[in-house]
Amino acid sequence: MEKFQPGSKARTQAGFILAAIAILFSSGCQDYRGPVSITSDDPDLQILAIKGDASKDNARDIPKLVEDLQSDDPAIRFYSIEALRQLTHEDFGYHYYETDDERAPALARWQSWLKRMQPTPQDARRIGT
Repeated sequence: MEKFQPGSKARTQAGFILAAIAILFSSGCQDYRGPVSITSDDPDLQILAIKGDASKDNARDIPKLVEDLQSDDPAIRFYSIEALRQLTHEDFGYHYYETDDERAPALARWQSWLKRMQPTPQDARRIGT
């Protein structure tokens, strides 16, 4: 067995091994940011939830997606309209990159559509919910 001596091959290998271990452990050490949720304050977690809704054809969050078309964050607007397109096959002329004023007519169309799609209390009683 080789002794540890300054500049020895064994010492160099040990240094590489320790560096590799440090990199492996440090890459997994992140603060918990919260659950993936469409209502998250963390845009990254919110976007993951939006993408999940679209990929799973989850229409439950459509009202929140329509609300998020007004977000100050263009990434949230982008992923929201993409999810809405996938879930509804509609876009009502909405473009996430336009100004608030330019988006307003399309947003109004989305809000009107959403209102028409939501069941009334009479509908709920008729279907037994």
